[in-house]
Amino acid sequence: MPNDLFDLTFYKELYNKEFDRKKEIDSSISYPTTLISLFIGVLLYLLNMIDFGNIKNESVLKIVLAIFFLTSFSALIIVSIGLLMTTYINLFKKYQYLPHAKQLFDKEVELLKHYRTHFLEVNKENIDQESKEWALNEFNSNLLDYYVRFTNNNQMVNDARERTYYLSRKYLLIAALVLLPLGLLIISK
Repeated sequence: MPNDLFDLTFYKELYNKEFDRKKEIDSSISYPTTLISLFIGVLLYLLNMIDFGNIKNESVLKIVLAIFFLTSFSALIIVSIGLLMTTYINLFKKYQYLPHAKQLFDKEVELLKHYRTHFLEVNKENIDQESKEWALNEFNSNLLDYYVRFTNNNQMVNDARERTYYLSRKYLLIAALVLLPLGLLIISK
């Protein structure tokens, strides 16, 4: 019997922990979003400092380096935004949820009717008690199957979201490192 072999509450807790993880990932996205806004603001401020009418007086090396850093920074920010969108929207795999309470209740009633009919046909004693036990065991077995399959899926979804979140932060750090020499190039006269 499944009740003797498996602890249903353990799998239920795992299932619920994955949704807690989902909420943590969702709430952590605001930090990189703020950094992106800040970096773009700094870039716009730096670009505003450039005197484009006097750009002919700048060395070719300085202009080429500025274009290189600007292009690199822009590409890193775009990649980071794309990764954050993938993390937040979760494009590739979806979370799996338990059926609605009404569906679970209907399944439990269906199992109870099935076992009651079966035990009537085989002339079993204590039909009500036996059919309740068997229905409960099968229902718990089905519920356990839901918990295991859905938790496994949700763990994979959360793991993928955390990987893309990590990559977006990594690209943001590199973008910050690229923004620094770009700023120094623009500020230096």
